[in-house]
Amino acid sequence: MIAHIIYTGQVQGVGFRYTAQNIARQHGIKGWVKNLPGGPVEVYADGTQRKLDEFCAELEDFFRDNISDKQISYIDEKSQFGDFRIGY
Repeated sequence: MIAHIIYTGQVQGVGFRYTAQNIARQHGIKGWVKNLPGGPVEVYADGTQRKLDEFCAELEDFFRDNISDKQISYIDEKSQFGDFRIGY
């Protein structure tokens, strides 16, 4: 399962992408994270529902003072991600 997530708030310039990458790798999540114009951060994360929930919970706890909103949708398709990377 792939989660498409948009985080808004003060999520750029605070190490969000690097932290997301580290947490994703710890949980065996594949995909990518990148900054979007205007300040949000976009995440595509592939894993089991349990792993995705753990990844999001840990990331959101770490940045609880920075995240003001989260939009998430799920895509039920086969992943083509080989690792979790930072996009630019």
